[in-house]
Amino acid sequence: MPGALLKLDENVPDLVADILGTAGHDAALARDEGLAGVDDEALLGAAGREARALITFDLHFSDIRRHDPSGTPGIVVLRLRSQSLLPVRRAALALADLLRSEPLAGRLWMLSEDRLRIWPAEP
Repeated sequence: MPGALLKLDENVPDLVADILGTAGHDAALARDEGLAGVDDEALLGAAGREARALITFDLHFSDIRRHDPSGTPGIVVLRLRSQSLLPVRRAALALADLLRSEPLAGRLWMLSEDRLRIWPAEP
């Protein structure tokens, strides 16, 4: 099974891209593509045009009225209590595995230290 195509928001550390890449996923960094500081719609649009799911810490993307995930390759919002190295590393490792077992297209994933919430529940 091929790895997922992903776009990492500028607020996501390079460590996450490294972990996802090692797991076989294709993780592009928004800041490397001149997308640092663009508005949410531009970032989500760029990810969609490249058929990449968006990975972010930005809670604005958890509002499905504002950023409906249907019709997108998917949105993953990381909701960690701490964005220090160890919790981010653990979340990236969990995400790498989840991307192989759970469909993401058209869905919003809210990933915290202890659970994954998905909207809508069924793809």
